[in-house]
Amino acid sequence: MSWESVGFIFFSILEGIGLVTLMLTIFRFKIKYYVWPSLTIVIFMSLASFILRNELSLSYVVPIINVVGFMFFIAIIFKQSTVGSAIISITGYFSYGIIQVLLAKAIYGNMQALESNIANGYILQTVTFIVCSVLSWYLYGHGYGFAVDFFDKFKFKFENIFIVSVIVSSITLFAIIMYALNLTAMSVLFLISLIFFLYYSFRKEVQAVRNGR
Repeated sequence: MSWESVGFIFFSILEGIGLVTLMLTIFRFKIKYYVWPSLTIVIFMSLASFILRNELSLSYVVPIINVVGFMFFIAIIFKQSTVGSAIISITGYFSYGIIQVLLAKAIYGNMQALESNIANGYILQTVTFIVCSVLSWYLYGHGYGFAVDFFDKFKFKFENIFIVSVIVSSITLFAIIMYALNLTAMSVLFLISLIFFLYYSFRKEVQAVRNGR
C-alpha cells in the first residue's frame, strides 16, 4: 500500500471521527460510551470509501453509502427506529457537510484548490475535524441538542409517510448532485434539509415534553 493510500485512509478516519462525534452530540448521545462501535464503523466506512473512490472510480456514490451506513449504525447500536436513524444520520452528515463547505470556501475560495493538490484536501479534513470536535464539546458542555427518545416506532400514518418521503427525496437529490458535482446545489440541499430536520426534531421534542415523556 502506497503512502498516498495510507494518507487517504488516515484522514478519512479522522474526518469520520469528527462526523460521528458531531452526529451523536447533536442528539445528546454520550460519545464516550460508544467509542469502539463508532471507531469500528468509521474504519469500515473509510476502507469502503477508499475502494469505491480509488479502485472502482465511484466517488459520487461514497456520500450516499456513508449516509445509509450510518443509518444502520444508529439503528443497530442505539436501537432507534428507521425514521429516527435516518433523521439522525442525515442531520449529522449534512451538518458536517455545511461546515466543511464553509471552511473550504473560507480557506481556499473554491473547490479547484482541493482537486489540484491532495494536501489541501487533507488540511481541510483536519480543520473540519478540529472545528466539529470543538463544536461538539461546546454543545455537549452546554446541554444543547435533541433528546433521542421521541422517535416513535414506524407506523403507517401520514406524518411518518411524509417524513420518509422527505428522507428518500433528500438522499436521491444528494446522489444526483454528487454525480453532477454541483457545489452550490449541494450547499442549498444541505441547508434546506438541515433546517427541516432540525425543526422537526425540535417539534417532536416539544411534543414529548408536553406529553410527559
